[in-house]
Amino acid sequence: MTDLNDIIKHAVMASHDGELSSIIVLMVTKGNQEPEMHMALSSDDLHHMNTAVDLLKLEILRLIAANTEIKKDRE
Repeated sequence: MTDLNDIIKHAVMASHDGELSSIIVLMVTKGNQEPEMHMALSSDDLHHMNTAVDLLKLEILRLIAANTEIKKDRE
């Protein structure tokens, strides 16, 4: 897995270079805390991001279904 610091450095450099039109940060914390999401989204990217979120949701549901086991009744 890529180091989180490398990802942040890449995003900051891309932002300063003007390569980014939008950015979304999803922070998942340890423990029982809820995930946080921060968005800076241009209107030009709205359709693309909506599609990407739908694809992410489908992938997460597929992973959950693949890892869910139906328990049989005790005999």
